[in-house]
Amino acid sequence: MLAVLILAWGSLCAAQTAALGDVKTVYFWPMRHSLDQYLAEQLSAGGPFQVVVDPKLADAIMTERIDAPFLKAMDELVAASGEAKKTAADTATAGGSVEEGLEPVRPANRAMGRPEGTVFLVHAASRRVLWSTFINQKDVLPKNLHQQAKDVVERLRKGMQPQE
Repeated sequence: MLAVLILAWGSLCAAQTAALGDVKTVYFWPMRHSLDQYLAEQLSAGGPFQVVVDPKLADAIMTERIDAPFLKAMDELVAASGEAKKTAADTATAGGSVEEGLEPVRPANRAMGRPEGTVFLVHAASRRVLWSTFINQKDVLPKNLHQQAKDVVERLRKGMQPQE
């Protein structure tokens, strides 16, 4: 049983690495305290991806939020680029969710504010989260944001390495 779990975990890590390896270009969604600018600077200085300023050219989007407004904006970007939107029936037959396009209701126990510190790399076409990490954003001085961005890029590099 343990051997099966280890093999499954290895396959999952390999699949995630392959998905990250497919990403060549990344667009940064605006983030609090301009963290997106610091991350773009670090990636363009020698990170694993090329930074693009047009989201339609990106393989992936780096964001600090994965919620209904983000998905709606992503759908608008896809529609603006001339790609046809899927209908609910097309999505259901393709193995997706028939709830696509529905605005989810915020649960009563969820705080009104956005959480801070989590950064996600979202595949632009599939909307799958390929990678994420947490950073402690208590000190938002430029020097500290620069260091945090450097740490995120280093974690991303490590996440792209095959797991043994």
